[in-house]
Amino acid sequence: MELQQQLSEIKKLQQQCEAEENLQLKLNWDMLEQRDGNRKEDFFHYEEGELCAFLGIYGFGSKAELCEMVLPACRRKGIFTKLLKEAIEVAK
Repeated sequence: MELQQQLSEIKKLQQQCEAEENLQLKLNWDMLEQRDGNRKEDFFHYEEGELCAFLGIYGFGSKAELCEMVLPACRRKGIFTKLLKEAIEVAK
């Protein structure tokens, strides 16, 4: 999938989550926009063709920060846990 399409889907998911939960998520858009595809840093979960969960790994030297969001309607299905396990394996 093209980077610009992924970014658009992530932005839409962020807006949906923030609106429904009345919060502000901290996604590092500068880093997301600079992804080169050489390393697995982004994890996606789709249901019925719609992005309903995203996890991004942001590397800072020897440390990593994670940001994940799941649509409220898609929660309680183990999606967060699944994406987190995938990210931990890759981060090792």
